[in-house]
Amino acid sequence: MRKALLMALLLTFGLLAQAQTYEYPYLAVQTTDGSTVTLSVDEMELTIVDGQQVMVNGQGENKFDLASLVKMYFTTETQGSTVGISSVTESTDGVDVYSVSGVYMGRFNTLAEAQEQLRQGIYVMKSKEKTFKMTVK
Repeated sequence: MRKALLMALLLTFGLLAQAQTYEYPYLAVQTTDGSTVTLSVDEMELTIVDGQQVMVNGQGENKFDLASLVKMYFTTETQGSTVGISSVTESTDGVDVYSVSGVYMGRFNTLAEAQEQLRQGIYVMKSKEKTFKMTVK
């Protein structure tokens, strides 16, 4: 009888605990410069490569120097930078540009050159340091 009561109690507790579990669709990353980037956790892969935390999800790849990370936490709301987009720095090696359907659009020396020559739309930009999306208006 005690075993049955204990099993029923554990089952009930397990169901209640599961009912109170919250889903956290975003991972917020705070860096030493005070910025916070919020990334979707959907299909996210986290790895550490050459002293950098590499986060890859459906929106692209984001890299953070381990020395600059203050904290990472799961959240239900976007915070800081727009989801999946962090600050874009000019690459000295140029950028390869792809359409969102994966068609290679060419290599450009600067982001400004790419914006001038591409038609209006959303593109995936890949530099030596980072991969990101950019809207050309």
